[in-house]
Amino acid sequence: MLRVLPEKSLSSKIVVKKSGLSLEGFLREHFLSGSPVIISDCMAHWPARTKWNDMDYLKRVAGDRTVPVEVIILVFVKFDDLCFSNISFIEVQ
Repeated sequence: MLRVLPEKSLSSKIVVKKSGLSLEGFLREHFLSGSPVIISDCMAHWPARTKWNDMDYLKRVAGDRTVPVEVIILVFVKFDDLCFSNISFIEVQ
């Protein structure tokens, strides 16, 4: 599946980092404008963060069942950046 990124997200030199950004905030401040953002601490309240680290819990709920796992590797590269002389770095604030 090919996904097209907004042009602004590909040309941005600065990517802001926000902690616990709400869905509404993300949509309003970044998605609609195509501005890239690094979101942190938005899953801290998820029960899976603690439950899935407990092997006894996993054995209790999953037992010996085989669980399918799908691995997806996403690579975002601008076509122009494939030439090594055009590589630019993104500043994270």
